[in-house]
Amino acid sequence: LTTIYAHLDSSTTLAAMTAPAASASDVSDDPNSWGQLTSQSANGRSSVYERFERDGSKTLTHVFWTIEAAEKCRGCDHRFDH
Repeated sequence: LTTIYAHLDSSTTLAAMTAPAASASDVSDDPNSWGQLTSQSANGRSSVYERFERDGSKTLTHVFWTIEAAEKCRGCDHRFDH
């Protein structure tokens, strides 16, 4: 097996370019910065928001709501529950 899996060259087949990590200023608890609601669980507890960045990348925000918030309206975007 050593012979089969030995890598004798210094090149790699992995992409050399990786997406930059989000800076602390890009990550926010402000619900208005999360983007558009793209999916929500049937019980309303789990939501996924999607925001497109200027560089073409996409930021996904996963939110797990409290039982109380989910029980108010299972199909609602809980950011706007009052």
